[in-house]
Amino acid sequence: MIGRGARRCVVLGATGAALALGIASGGHAESEFANLPCVDVGANLKEAPDDFGLSEASLREALSTGLQARLPQLAIHSACGDTLRLVVVLTSPSPEVFYGTADMALLRRAIVVDTGQFVRSEVWRMTYVLYGPPTSAKDQLLELVNEMLTRFAADFNRSTNS
Repeated sequence: MIGRGARRCVVLGATGAALALGIASGGHAESEFANLPCVDVGANLKEAPDDFGLSEASLREALSTGLQARLPQLAIHSACGDTLRLVVVLTSPSPEVFYGTADMALLRRAIVVDTGQFVRSEVWRMTYVLYGPPTSAKDQLLELVNEMLTRFAADFNRSTNS
């Protein structure tokens, strides 16, 4: 539960719907999660004050632990070409308030049909805007990471079980 006085909202990204679904040779759409045996996890933390108690390493650990608990069949490995990435931007303009964003995205390898070139494409995304008293920043962010991972796992399971 988010502490009293804290606020947040969610922005679900429908980034590149055309990229999120590939067209198979049979003419039917395939899931953005098709043939996803593994992921690498990455976290970028920008502008967060040191007293928030957050680090990129702790965010990567939260991602790995949460992902393994929700999707044990999905291997987590740094050599995997697909990445579940978390980008967090937090700032505290005054001692009474902080605000920022938490953005999680699945980046997959894709082939540009016209050139045959490999690119990384964002195929799933979820973004939260968060703010409140600075003392709630770490707990609020870790709760949001858990919510995003729960949604990711639900989308993965729905997609791969249909």
